Amino acid sequence: MSDHPDPVEEASADRARRAIERVLLSEGVSAADADRLARAWVRPGNYLADAWRLPPAQFVVGNPPYIRLEDVPSAEATAYRAAYPTMRGRADLYVAFFEAALRGLRSGGICAFICADRWMLNQYGTELRRLVGAGDAVETVVEMHKAAAFESDVSAYPAITIIRRG
Repeated sequence: MSDHPDPVEEASADRARRAIERVLLSEGVSAADADRLARAWVRPGNYLADAWRLPPAQFVVGNPPYIRLEDVPSAEATAYRAAYPTMRGRADLYVAFFEAALRGLRSGGICAFICADRWMLNQYGTELRRLVGAGDAVETVVEMHKAAAFESDVSAYPAITIIRRG
């Protein structure tokens, strides 16, 4: 859970900011405001480590990493399990991303992720399903299992899942 900026993450964040600025400019937002908004909206960092410090959000949109918790360094995995009770068994890291996003949403806020949908079916998703069922509503699931979503041929069971808080 390093606090040092990753050059790859910063480059990705810069690309995202430029794309946002282009859209805002096309909608008539001033260049100064577009730059200010893009910098406020896109900030690289360790979301799982920092989520509790972020202000409540109306929208959380993302593509959490497809990483098994066993493949995360031991100290980080232990910290994630302690911080995110939905991380049970052989969970993938995206389970913690869902929990962090849902807990950080304002009432009526929306979490939209593209990631594996296995949490809806497998044992390791039990606690996340309970969390969602306790006060959220799954509004949309777009299953993309047959889509060529990745450069390499992987069995990731991708889906776009939209969940509304409260």
